[in-house]
Amino acid sequence: MDIEKRKEKVESYCKTLKELNAPKEFLDNFNPELLEWLIKNDADVAEFSVIFSCENVFKVLSESEHVFQKFHITLKHLETRMNTAGLDVLIKCNSNRENLFAAMKILFQKQLLHSVRIYPPEDKSIPWFPTNLYELDNCKNVIMKINEKSEHQFEGWNDEKYRKRRLQFAELAESYRQRTVFTSMSSLHQKYACKEYLNNFALLKEKAGFGPDAIPHDCIHELLGHVPMLLDPVVANFSQQIGMASLGVSDEDIEKIATLYWFSIEFGLCKENNEMKAFGAGLLSSYGELEHALSFKPQYQPFEPEVTALTKYQDEEYQPLYFVT
Repeated sequence: MDIEKRKEKVESYCKTLKELNAPKEFLDNFNPELLEWLIKNDADVAEFSVIFSCENVFKVLSESEHVFQKFHITLKHLETRMNTAGLDVLIKCNSNRENLFAAMKILFQKQLLHSVRIYPPEDKSIPWFPTNLYELDNCKNVIMKINEKSEHQFEGWNDEKYRKRRLQFAELAESYRQRTVFTSMSSLHQKYACKEYLNNFALLKEKAGFGPDAIPHDCIHELLGHVPMLLDPVVANFSQQIGMASLGVSDEDIEKIATLYWFSIEFGLCKENNEMKAFGAGLLSSYGELEHALSFKPQYQPFEPEVTALTKYQDEEYQPLYFVT
């Protein structure tokens, strides 16, 4: 549509709006989205959304029923909400522009409405996207594609090793299976986990349905690491006491308390029948870290709160130091 024809259409619809004898509030609220739609879809029947304000909703609805029937407007949805001057009424209806405007004109002439705002039909061209958990399964193998024909400025695009590595990560993600982690960790637990963990984990499998198909991979740390040990009253009480101790203390003391938590609840080791065993959740939920912690390659020191609380830790790679209770 050229500029002149578009200008004529805009002037025509603005004139039509003024002919409604509507109050100034209606003209002020006339949204440009509707105008754009009307210009492109002059006589189409579509689903419009209309929000109007009124004092007597029952009278408005009663009158609207007759007016809508007269102009062949089909009501699809209706809801109300309170406002400072009365009620806002939202309706969704099927109509063309001419009939909808004529109906609004009559309702204004009867002085039933304070203001009206009309919205065009929803854009049905919006690309599909998941709206619930089950639809996420349709996205499991979707990765960002790169147009080979377009020019790319970002670093690494012309690096063949980078692109090959990128593809490798995508293939790993697509071939990943949830039960792999559970199965691998279970075999290590038998060798490296403390007896409290093993006893509680057996109870969870019996009573709570723990198994290779029941542990989502984004909950592995919590369910495989923390939950079995938190069934032990001593560990649960210790974790609770650490949390309580952090309330109302200085930032410096919070740092010390967090360090104690890190080297115990998260990465703690213990002696069991003169053998080193793991009870920290960070170890019991990580295949590589658990093997590393008990490989005798890192350093080991006895867990002494006064010393442990002042020890710096890092979270970017396997721990170089563990404390043993």
